[in-house]
Amino acid sequence: MTMENNGMRTSPAPLTVNNRGKNSFLHHAVKVEEIARRPGVSLRLADPALAPDSVMMRGQFQLQEFGTGLLLRSGDSHEDCAYAASATLAAGLSCIIFLRGDIELRVGDQSHRFTVHPDTGIEILSVHTSAAQPFQRISRCAQPVRYLAITATPEWLQQRFGHSDEPTLRITAERLPRRLRVLAWEIFRLQETASTANTLQLEAKVIEVLANSWDSIGSAGSELSALSLPAETTPREVQSFQRARDTIRQNLSNPLSVNQIAQAAGVSASGLQRLFHKFEGVSVIEFTRQLRLQLALDALRSHSVSVQEASALAGYSSAANFATAFKKLFGFSPREAISRSEC
Repeated sequence: MTMENNGMRTSPAPLTVNNRGKNSFLHHAVKVEEIARRPGVSLRLADPALAPDSVMMRGQFQLQEFGTGLLLRSGDSHEDCAYAASATLAAGLSCIIFLRGDIELRVGDQSHRFTVHPDTGIEILSVHTSAAQPFQRISRCAQPVRYLAITATPEWLQQRFGHSDEPTLRITAERLPRRLRVLAWEIFRLQETASTANTLQLEAKVIEVLANSWDSIGSAGSELSALSLPAETTPREVQSFQRARDTIRQNLSNPLSVNQIAQAAGVSASGLQRLFHKFEGVSVIEFTRQLRLQLALDALRSHSVSVQEASALAGYSSAANFATAFKKLFGFSPREAISRSEC
């Protein structure tokens, strides 16, 4: 099904990750049968009783190719049911950002689960593969979803960065730096218009996000990639920040004071606060609080603790205060975290 709208060809947004279309596509409702009949896509619904003409997701989906080999997909929608969609990830570099939603992606035999909130906890997943890989996207419940997916072919990468022909599958996941988070929202804004100037700006921002993923993949195993660092960052700041972050992570069960962390990092307390606002956009205490809430989330998902026990694990004496802070960070309650892991 296709239709015309203001001179722009519109069509169902593809879930396959190796489509090379050159136009921008926009679609507002996608039915079960539209996904199920796409070449190379295997669809499994949590509710097999859903009719083929049932709406599976609704919203805006866009697909845009810049020249040859650089592709941008985005979606801002509501998914009306739980499902798993399997396809094939083409060779090349892919970077995927979910700005909203609880989504699991599986590439080859590796998996990563995004649990994000519009304002916090956003991650970027980078995948570099020299051969096509099995790919699966799993959505465990009805939910709002917003994402960006940027892919570049091996040929495009060869022209810009150069790369090895050796067989490889490298996957990295990292906290999305504030600079790239702003870029992601700017990409959505620029997609709303179709002027030539905006297209050029859009391509530049897409390449900047992709360059971050390329650098992260190339330095897999290192703590921080150069392209993801804030501007005007010194090696000493990076070293101090890494020491502080490691110290916090090693003492989550019995958090240290700001002064103790600063001493371990070799900086003053005020200098430590400046580092965390520069690298993470939050204070030292807020960073520690978010890590402990993430620890509680992981424990709830594994069904190893009750909500009350998770509250204590995160450092809260009040389960009500814990639930409030938990929902503010992740966008869902502790009890919903348990039920989602059972979907």
